[in-house]
Amino acid sequence: MLVYITHRCAALIPVLVGISVVVFSLLQLVPGDPALAMLGPMARQEDLVQLRVSLGLDQPKPVQYLKWLINVLHGDFGISIQQRSPVFPIVMERFVNTLLLTVAAIVVSIVVGVPAGMVAATRRHSIIDRVSMMLALFGNSMPAFWLGLMSILVFSLYLQWLPASGMWSISGPRTFTSLVEHILLPAVTLGVGAASVTARITRSSVLEVIENDYVRTAHAKGLGENRVIRRHVLSNALLPVLTVVGVQFGFLLGSAVITETVFSWPGLGFLLYNAISMRDYPVVQGGVLVIATSFVLINLLVDLTYSWIDPRITFK
Repeated sequence: MLVYITHRCAALIPVLVGISVVVFSLLQLVPGDPALAMLGPMARQEDLVQLRVSLGLDQPKPVQYLKWLINVLHGDFGISIQQRSPVFPIVMERFVNTLLLTVAAIVVSIVVGVPAGMVAATRRHSIIDRVSMMLALFGNSMPAFWLGLMSILVFSLYLQWLPASGMWSISGPRTFTSLVEHILLPAVTLGVGAASVTARITRSSVLEVIENDYVRTAHAKGLGENRVIRRHVLSNALLPVLTVVGVQFGFLLGSAVITETVFSWPGLGFLLYNAISMRDYPVVQGGVLVIATSFVLINLLVDLTYSWIDPRITFK
């Protein structure tokens, strides 16, 4: 197991280096002058030249990349053009908020998707199966921005049950109850599409396992339906579901920008949206790099949990 983890971590190094090259190169193609963005349109030409020299923008691109990569490895993501403060604390503060929202969305996906898929599989071709899969298709087809706006319109404006934006109440203490009230709508909006995919994968996986001989043998021994599902079907059907949930977790980290923008959730996606609008390149580079690295590490963690769910799986 330790040898496998070592090999996988070593294999991540070229992947992360490739990600850093892509992040750095793409932003170099974006039009605009960081020095002009920092000093403003009324800056003198000599001041712009001096700032470009101090930032190293006058050097060749490979040299700029190597210096940027060395600084990143030391935890220095540069200075935000707009906020004039180090990028790393800004990105990590917002990343924690995005991570919290993503975890809540994954909980919604699992709590809704897994039971729906199991019920649909155990009652195959019934009205429950058809309705469940129809709702799953509908949920997977709804754009996140539309669902978010409809949620705000119904639950915030008409019913006034939940707040429409933000992470905390404007006035009053920052309590756990206040956090739950603010995160509920964006978590459901972000998790509906993931729940739809989880339900369909769970149904397919359970149907495949139910056809195996050991399940029929368990029924022949007189075991109840619920016990067979819990002990023999669910544990063997979870691997494909775990894979999908792990991929969705990384995907939701990067796609949360739409949901965060709709609900003004102070996460990394909302920060990147504003940074792109303001041409704050260091923040964009740092944010994208953190999201991409998290996606790679989450996939590694999902692979390592396979043997915990199914002891028959061993790593060499």
